Formats: sequence, C-alpha cells, structure tokens
Amino acid sequence: MSSLKGRVAVVTGASEGIGAAIVRRLAAEGVKVAALARRIDKLTDLEKELREKGYTVNGYLCDVQRESSVKDAFDRIEEDFGGIHLLVNNAATGALVNMLDINMENTAAILNTNVYGAMSCIKEALTLMKNHSIHDGHIVNINSISGHRAPVREDGGVYGASKHALRVLTESLRTDIIKHKLKTRVTSISPGMVRTSMTDYFRKLHPDWPTLIAENIADALVYAITVPSNVNISEMIIDPV
Repeated sequence: MSSLKGRVAVVTGASEGIGAAIVRRLAAEGVKVAALARRIDKLTDLEKELREKGYTVNGYLCDVQRESSVKDAFDRIEEDFGGIHLLVNNAATGALVNMLDINMENTAAILNTNVYGAMSCIKEALTLMKNHSIHDGHIVNINSISGHRAPVREDGGVYGASKHALRVLTESLRTDIIKHKLKTRVTSISPGMVRTSMTDYFRKLHPDWPTLIAENIADALVYAITVPSNVNISEMIIDPV
C-alpha cells in the first residue's frame, strides 16, 4: 500500500489518544476513514473537525466487546464504502487488576476488548477484503511493550497477558493468511508509555519517566503501511527516550 490516497481504513478506539491521532494522520494522507468508538460525543466531534477540513471521515458507534456491535458497524461500513484496505485494531483498556483480586467480572473487559474485540474486527475486515477482491490489504494491531515484557506494575498482569495474547494472535494471523493465499499484510506496533488519558494515573506516579506522544505512533503506522508491496513490517517496538 505505497499510495494511501483514496484507500479505505477502519480504526477502532478512535475517539481519542492514539486512535484519534491515527484517524487524523490517515485522513490527511487522503484515506477515507471509518472511525469506531464507544464514546459517540467525542467521535462526533472528531468527525466534524476533519470533515470541515474536507476529509472523508465517518464515525460509527461500536463496542468491540460485543460481536454483534462489531458486525453491525462493519455492515454499515460496507454500505458506505464497499471494501476496506486497512484495519487498525487500536481499541484497548489498560485496567489494572491485582492478581489476588482477579475474578471473571473485573477481567472480562480487558480480555473482551484487547483480545476478543481484535479477533472480531479481524474476521469482519478479512471478510470484506475477500468479498471485494482487495489484493493489497493491511491489518495493523496496536499492541504494547507489555506484550513483549513482564509488566512493571504488580497489578498489570492481566493487561500484560492480554497483550501477549494479541502478539501471538498477530503471528498466527500471518500464518493463516499465507495458508489461505490472501494478499494481506499484518503488522504489530508495540509502543512504550504514550501520553494519553489511559496512562494518566501511571504517569502521575512516575512523572520523570520518558514518554511518547500519540502522533509518534501514527507516524510509525504510516511508515509501516507505505513500504513497498514486497515488504512486510512484522513488528515495531517503539520505546520512548
């Protein structure tokens, strides 16, 4: 996908932070963006902001924790845009759970969002790519360094486990795509600490820790999806310095 103009992208968790930065950057590159999120007020504001600049951005209410919500959103995207070229799985929750307090209720949102939600979106995206004969598709999973290293907090184990699961899911997806002879590339982007609302609490405890900004991740994504078609950036680990 060396040229982005006129392509269609789906971005989850798009209402703020990394997701919103990715939507803004893709729109500026001429991409038609379907922005998915649960917070419709922020999503509407983002849609209005970018449409006033002449960009094509449609907001869709979607809770990736619910498979039916994902299916409904992708059905509407197909009606509006037809096939898609890019899926960015960015929706995530960074909830912290102490290992001694784990139960099905307080871990469900983490796993349903960070793992099952990504799986649901991948299934729908690949179906659209296949049905509309998209031969240069790309799936990007926004992971975390917590998907590669042990969590630095004692209550970050469930979050870290979800991100390790996403890493394995991404690697397995490449194998499945090769097996089914689909022309879709797969990239995982794993940032360190990014200045977003999700990391506010942790950054207040460690104000001297180096951080990234959301736009750094958007820049990395654009690099990964614009390399020559015979190149696949499989994994990007982005550490702040």
